[in-house]
Amino acid sequence: MTMKLKRIIVFFSGIALAFAACTADSGNASYLYDMGTDSSAVAPGYTAVHPGAMYTEKAGYGWVNKPTGAFDTLAGKWNNDLNRDGVLGKDSLIFRADVPNGTYLLTLTLGNNKENPLNQSVYFNGGLIADSVITPWYRIPIKSVNRQITISNGKAVVKISSNTLIAVQNIEFRPIGRQNISTATGFEQDTTAAKQTGGDFAAKYLKAAYYYDLGAWSRSAKTSGINFTFRMYLAADMLEQIAASENDPLYDKAIYLLAKIHYWLNREDYDPYHDAEAKKYFTILKTKYPDADLIKMYLGEKIPFEVANNVDLKAAPQWAVNQHEAMQRMLKVIYWWVNEKQEANGELGGKYGDDVEILRWWLPAILGADDAIAKKGYMRLADGVWNSGILERGFAKKIDDVEHSAELFRDTHPSMFMIRYGDPEYIERCLISMQNFGKVWTGLTPSGHRHFKSCYLSATAVLEQAPMNVDVPLNARAVLPGLWAAWYNRNPTLIKLFSEWGNAWVADAARATNGKPAGIMPAAIAFASDGIGTYTGKWYDPGLAYDYYKWESLGHINEMHAQLIGMYGLTKNTAFLKPVDFCYDLMLAAKQEKLPKKPEQGSLDWVKQVLLKGGVDKGDSDNPMADVFAMAGQVRHSNKYDQLIAEHGNPYNKYLISKDMKNIHRGFEEVLGSLRYNFPLLTNEVKYTDRVYVPGSDLLFGMYTGHFGSGYEYPSTVATWKNTGPDMGIFVRGGNAVSARISLYNFGVARTVTMQTWLLEPGVYRLTTGTDSNDDGEIDADRTERMLVLKERVNQVQLQVPSKKLQAVFIEQLKAGPKTDQAADPALSSRDILVSQDTITVKVHNVGNVKARNIRVELWNAREKIGMHTIADIEAPNDLNPRFKTVSFKLPAGKTVSELSVKIFTDQPEITTLNNTASYHLNR
Repeated sequence: MTMKLKRIIVFFSGIALAFAACTADSGNASYLYDMGTDSSAVAPGYTAVHPGAMYTEKAGYGWVNKPTGAFDTLAGKWNNDLNRDGVLGKDSLIFRADVPNGTYLLTLTLGNNKENPLNQSVYFNGGLIADSVITPWYRIPIKSVNRQITISNGKAVVKISSNTLIAVQNIEFRPIGRQNISTATGFEQDTTAAKQTGGDFAAKYLKAAYYYDLGAWSRSAKTSGINFTFRMYLAADMLEQIAASENDPLYDKAIYLLAKIHYWLNREDYDPYHDAEAKKYFTILKTKYPDADLIKMYLGEKIPFEVANNVDLKAAPQWAVNQHEAMQRMLKVIYWWVNEKQEANGELGGKYGDDVEILRWWLPAILGADDAIAKKGYMRLADGVWNSGILERGFAKKIDDVEHSAELFRDTHPSMFMIRYGDPEYIERCLISMQNFGKVWTGLTPSGHRHFKSCYLSATAVLEQAPMNVDVPLNARAVLPGLWAAWYNRNPTLIKLFSEWGNAWVADAARATNGKPAGIMPAAIAFASDGIGTYTGKWYDPGLAYDYYKWESLGHINEMHAQLIGMYGLTKNTAFLKPVDFCYDLMLAAKQEKLPKKPEQGSLDWVKQVLLKGGVDKGDSDNPMADVFAMAGQVRHSNKYDQLIAEHGNPYNKYLISKDMKNIHRGFEEVLGSLRYNFPLLTNEVKYTDRVYVPGSDLLFGMYTGHFGSGYEYPSTVATWKNTGPDMGIFVRGGNAVSARISLYNFGVARTVTMQTWLLEPGVYRLTTGTDSNDDGEIDADRTERMLVLKERVNQVQLQVPSKKLQAVFIEQLKAGPKTDQAADPALSSRDILVSQDTITVKVHNVGNVKARNIRVELWNAREKIGMHTIADIEAPNDLNPRFKTVSFKLPAGKTVSELSVKIFTDQPEITTLNNTASYHLNR
């Protein structure tokens, strides 16, 4: 999840503060003052200072000028008697304390525990020590200032000034003495050592470590009462107090933890301040611990890690060698997350909203290598989200912007159509989620266009206040599960609603309004008026909280392009291709033009420039527009978009056009560059799970499946695989609706693998296999042929793969078969079989778009049929409500039951028969 944090940097003055040994005058006493109201609680060990406590020589402390007031907020989960209250002032507030000469750590905590921003500066004995201290500080309402100071005249005068409001919660003077600190105690977290150190700083370190270690588990938010990022900032504020004195016995441990906090906050949302602080502290530690690998990793050095390799690589083509290594390494990372980190509810420690993003690069391991552990982890997280209680009717319960409200379901369930093809539970979940589309999210505008009412959504409501009451391209994220459901069963309700929505966006793209060039998708459409640029006067900037809603964030604009391309795939309505075609043609023409260096924002020249440069979210090598061009080309079975894909596409898509293996090898450099190094930063050191990336993983998915992207965007997949594993090299060299070309290299013993076809249409095919002796994708020896009859949309083909011989596989259509968009689909899964003593209850679903009739349900015990029922009919879920019926069986008395299975049959055409059998193991 990306969160744009307000970038606030505390600028400190360049005043030199000399370090001196603690004199005999200062002793070991600390002078700690807790500011607050006359009646507010006082922290243990602190002296209460209320607004009326004016300085006197007798008291030895107090205000030089009177505060204007005080505040006291109830102690909550994050604050305590020290940080719940404080005093207030205007312009300047001066506090004096009589403190023995010596060197001290001066700490002030500023802020009034409210959201209104305050800007304060701090002076000590006339010198500026902290300028522009802003509160709230990022996520927390307070900010501490920590400085080493020297007192030479027995008095300490602290002045706080502000042009807003002064709010100070505590002022502390802690003596500092020289200590012989040995690096032998180490920098790594050690709560036992910290406890033995004792004192206030040990307590702060332990509290900070506790907050850090709690992580972002759902239970952690409940335990602490505050979210993870809030805790990270609280921990940083505590640790900065220790980090201000390098002679503190906990200094190394404190700055190590502080550096990690800044590192992960920076990874979560890039911020120059966090980046600089992390590097500063890690650099200090590296000088003390030059051999510490973790510190090297955090500073950007690449530390390799090993993976087991039990296969002979000598005879294999280079692409297979690279793929084998990449998959072995990918699985090592995934195994750690599933086996070491994941809990039974699916969580991975970063909260569900972030955890789900890690799944975006797992599909090569599941659909290519057919890895059971990766599949288990993926399904456990998908099911965990569904059962977590944070969803209602298949969408987030709480209103949030669509980027965040949609990710829980969008990042987990569309891919289940491939992982568990035909499983009725996942299909029905997506249908349920899409009930929100017509009931809650969308309506008809004054122009009769179907649009979203807002970009802030939940399952039950939308936020209709301006400027949030707009439809945005990113709303397509909420609809992606429905696009997959519509692909699966051509649900007429979804096709109708999505067509209305798509037609509206096509019409709005064609408009030239408020400076928007005709043909370009606008950044937002106001629901109440159909207006473009309604709230800002800028068609490209809707004035929303996050920058990714601006038009130049092309990756997010492309969410709607992808939705429209998907709708073309379902309906063959070429109107849905108009926006992406316009962009393609515009880019081709613009390449031949000399554009102005700084075109007016929003102008046609500006649009051309943004498209050619790839917008603000351009990758290191590819332009996000190439992704939708590749999708359009594959869904359309057209080479129209080849020129720009060849120039700007990802390595696999470039290969499909050029057939140049250099593209594949360059792609592996990126993938292996991320998977060969710094294993801890991909696993146990991670604090934000949405920041675990494998750059270039779409190369693996493309090679395994022939897909244009990461897999979840749309089911334009040539093949997925079963019984493969990392020892089976797979390279889909091309494919479409009537043919497929694949290379296989088996590092292990000869075996049969299952190729599951997706793009090949029903018909009669010739399957040709043989040995490829020079890795050109052609058969050179051992040619064999056989006929295939593919009857359904997704079919399973068995392939015999010899050991250590590169195989070329060709599938070519000889005769087209009948196709239909109207079909029933009686279905069940193992979850639909319930056993209670001698009664077995079976739920049978219909996930097609035609009423299912005369469904025969058979109960089998191993190879013996022991029962049968007939279901007269099951309605189709065309209204998006699941449709199913149940039957019950009695186990025969005295029958020994080992493995139960249920088989269903019908004489009607079905979407698939792969969901007609399910088993139940009695010992599960």
